[in-house]
Amino acid sequence: MAPEREAREGSGAQACIRLERMRAALDKFLTLVDEKASARSFAVALPGVSEIDLEKTRLQFAQDLKTAIRDDFEDLVVKYNLQARLSELQELVDEADERQKHDYAPHSAELKDVWRPDLNISAAICARVKADQSNLIPSLEQELAEVSANADGQLQASNKDSFERIAATEQATEEAQAAMADVFGMLDKLRYTVTDCSESEASALQTMIQSLYSEIGPV
Repeated sequence: MAPEREAREGSGAQACIRLERMRAALDKFLTLVDEKASARSFAVALPGVSEIDLEKTRLQFAQDLKTAIRDDFEDLVVKYNLQARLSELQELVDEADERQKHDYAPHSAELKDVWRPDLNISAAICARVKADQSNLIPSLEQELAEVSANADGQLQASNKDSFERIAATEQATEEAQAAMADVFGMLDKLRYTVTDCSESEASALQTMIQSLYSEIGPV
């Protein structure tokens, strides 16, 4: 048998051992179900049930609960492909152990991962996650482009409305100024007619004109 094949099979066996240890730890944890689901606890919770029926109910409950937890665990093993990932982990551990057997200097290149000498532990952990996330980049870029286009369209529409309101305000201001100019022109003509009136009428008109000037103010 080739050394590479032996190493792979050895890693697979170690991965199975790791998985079996996880199952053993789960079984040890499930003993808490039997401890907590005691006959005394059920008697307190179900005081009206006979002792025989209570014991049957207790045993059935504990068995169903432990079975459900084990089934969920196995579903997670399949969902996250733990068998293959544990094999990869064991392969990394075996390679690291093999490198540690040599008398290399600390932080030397020989102690780093053989396929990427510059790989550090943080990059190794993030590598798989980044690879999975890279598939999302095109859709995210498209979504960003759509959002930017919508924002630009809304901004242009808003600017157009603002410019139209400004233009309307300027036109209204010009019209008001023209009307005020006409009023002042009429007042000036009225002042010239004062000379043709009597002194008392002229004084009254002059007072009225000054009052109008004061109320209108500068244009």
